[in-house]
Amino acid sequence: MVAGYGDARVAMEFARGFRNERTIYVLQPPLATPDARANLREVVEEYTTSLRCHQPSGPYHLGGYSAGGLIALEIARRLSVHGEEVRVLAILDPLFAHYRNLAVAGFNAMKRTIDVMPASVTKRFRILRILTAMVRDDALAFHLRALNGHRPAPYPGRIDLFWTRTPFPLRPPRALAQWRAIGGGGLVVHTLPGTHHSFMRPPHVQQLARTVDSLIDADRV
Repeated sequence: MVAGYGDARVAMEFARGFRNERTIYVLQPPLATPDARANLREVVEEYTTSLRCHQPSGPYHLGGYSAGGLIALEIARRLSVHGEEVRVLAILDPLFAHYRNLAVAGFNAMKRTIDVMPASVTKRFRILRILTAMVRDDALAFHLRALNGHRPAPYPGRIDLFWTRTPFPLRPPRALAQWRAIGGGGLVVHTLPGTHHSFMRPPHVQQLARTVDSLIDADRV
């Protein structure tokens, strides 16, 4: 489960890092526009239905990057309601555990700031190029609207949380403690090299892929 349209290429880099041949499905909004209705319950139901069209029954191995991690969590919960087994739930470096109005307002304020910057400035610095792509990604904005105000209940199964040392203000200081509260069935934290914007890219993505690969292999033993 990716956070936005721009993450599909990142998912390809992740898939190439697996030692073993695997089939990976990437879920993203079919048509996200600034005016698209973003209801979390409907989004999760749509993604769950789409996933089950490709794989009708479990066991499932799910993963979600950034804001996509929270949606993957709710897909796992929805699959459990249908009586399906989720054996791996990998949450890949979420910036927040709860997307509140302040987080979404910060995203919108960043977008307004980027929009008034000359292209000659935003193209000059790598961090501004990353932020420009992020705030102009309609799928990411769609997911943030869907997640706004959502507070996840404790999850009864195991969560493998992959965590980079991304500092405040990108990530709130209490985010890890909040994820520990969500991981009621057991939270395993994997610390990764790189930052939120680099750990899914070479050279760091190979370590991430190998670790997830090992989780899936261990499930089969």
